[in-house]
Amino acid sequence: MRIALLTRLLTVLLTPLLLVPCSALAAGETGSASPQVRSSTATKGGGAIKGGGAIKDRTPFLFRGGHWGTRPAGLFVSGRFDVGIFFFRPRVSFGYGRPHSQWVGLEVNPLISSEGAGVYGGLRVALPYVDFRAGARYRYAFRRAFLEPKQEYVREDIERLYGPASRYVSAEAELTGSLPLGPGNLFTELGLTAVLGVKKGFYVYEETIRVVLDPPWVWRAMVGYMLRLLPQDALRIGPVVQLVGNPGRGTITTRAGFLVRFRLAYNLQLRGTFVPAWGGPDDLGTASADAYQIGLRYLWATR
Repeated sequence: MRIALLTRLLTVLLTPLLLVPCSALAAGETGSASPQVRSSTATKGGGAIKGGGAIKDRTPFLFRGGHWGTRPAGLFVSGRFDVGIFFFRPRVSFGYGRPHSQWVGLEVNPLISSEGAGVYGGLRVALPYVDFRAGARYRYAFRRAFLEPKQEYVREDIERLYGPASRYVSAEAELTGSLPLGPGNLFTELGLTAVLGVKKGFYVYEETIRVVLDPPWVWRAMVGYMLRLLPQDALRIGPVVQLVGNPGRGTITTRAGFLVRFRLAYNLQLRGTFVPAWGGPDDLGTASADAYQIGLRYLWATR
């Protein structure tokens, strides 16, 4: 009873957002819509076409699946906007295919936070179970400098402005996979980054990967499992483990925690990331991972 009342209340409050022509959230992070959505009939005039007549879809909008994964492929422009208490991460994509589902193209990502600013640009290929991207990111830190080499660092070390200002370019490639397994999805992520532009003889705190490294190389490996809960997988939650290695320092940072993804509307998602660092050479506190981030993700597209 309480779930039904909450569903009706959210549907009424979020109706204005649902009128914007935006892309749907898929069952996975970047995959296409769920099998139930893909097998559903086409819609016209607000009703599903079935047996030659239009019928009203009485499924609560909170639990309806996405529709972009069912449309014919074509050229598009799309946007993904992540907003939290201390960050704003807009991403604009130009490509061919189905936005936020299966596509190939270019993406640009301005980077804005309380810690710094920059921009990312690169190529992306999103397929049903695999997502690959490669590009370069320029980063300018507002209150950080390159670091003198030492065995370990604490939070105060990366906040000091004793060295040259921290400005660098990260060239990176990332491969993500997601596979339905039981009541959820098993997913993995592999990344390799070369940090360029750091003055010789200095280390750098990489703002996006959130580790202190001896440039240029740093790698990432992550594995997790997301349970699919509620109708149309509206709620997904599960554990994740990540390793970050820097060959220059000969160090590995271990992170572990869990992720939460809850679809508030077909184009709006509440996202929680709780993945602190449990082991590594440094004691940076919350600066060592995206440990306690809560934000909203809003999706938009021209198709």
